[in-house]
Amino acid sequence: MNYSVLMSVYHKEQPTHLRVAVESMLNQTVPPSDFVIVCDGPLTEELDRVIDEFKNQAPELFQIVRLEENKGLGLALKEGLAFCKEELVARMDTDDIAVSDRMEQQLAFMSKHPEISVVGTQIAEFEETPDHIIRYRMVPECHKDILHKLKFANPMNHVTVLFQKEHVLNVGSYPHHPGFEDYHLWTKLLAEGYLFHNLPHTGCLVRADAHMLKRRDGWAYFKNTVTMEKLLRKKKLISLWQYLVNITVRFGGTVLLPHGIRKKLFSKLMRKQPLGDSL
Repeated sequence: MNYSVLMSVYHKEQPTHLRVAVESMLNQTVPPSDFVIVCDGPLTEELDRVIDEFKNQAPELFQIVRLEENKGLGLALKEGLAFCKEELVARMDTDDIAVSDRMEQQLAFMSKHPEISVVGTQIAEFEETPDHIIRYRMVPECHKDILHKLKFANPMNHVTVLFQKEHVLNVGSYPHHPGFEDYHLWTKLLAEGYLFHNLPHTGCLVRADAHMLKRRDGWAYFKNTVTMEKLLRKKKLISLWQYLVNITVRFGGTVLLPHGIRKKLFSKLMRKQPLGDSL
């Protein structure tokens, strides 16, 4: 089965991280037949050099989409998705590392289950080097449990997903919703009855972001959270009571709690510590 890779890069990315991320997809046991990289606004010379090297090495494989200004992840992915040649599209971030058989596993599952619209995997988070795993983000496997978790939190690891392009386009593609682009998209798809699944193994190694929680602080993030909860309510995926509970919890977590306490709760409740090698 053929598939496209969809990535978006902006000027703050580190060139070495981008190179490793792209190479991890090129070195898959089942490599891509199409590779779309969206340059979300002007990049640094170093980033442009890395992209040009890949393009020169495989001009028929790589499609480089350059946006004149930074539009944000959602709109950049929406632009890039229109260029993807294959019906199956694999998302990949520009600073993470795909496990070598990630695509082989996902494609095999999609081949056996063509009714599934989106399939993801688990992720392992690391610091400094990929062999220093500090925690895992585990998401539910079956559709019923994914739909249940959607009511409280994002049920997919965005960096790991393989999806059917036509189904995503049917619901309007990626939205502009900072911090919630993928959660918003999953909500639209699930509300329309599309089926999801997560594989039990780790498909991507993700760099632990020390600034992630900082980006989830304050009123601006809370405002986007409210928009997300309103969407869940509008799509009849949560009750009024669940909506009020979620808003209350989100307000406490993003506005009231000190950053240090939030960091401890996040590590304890949202991630699992490694018990051994699960790759």
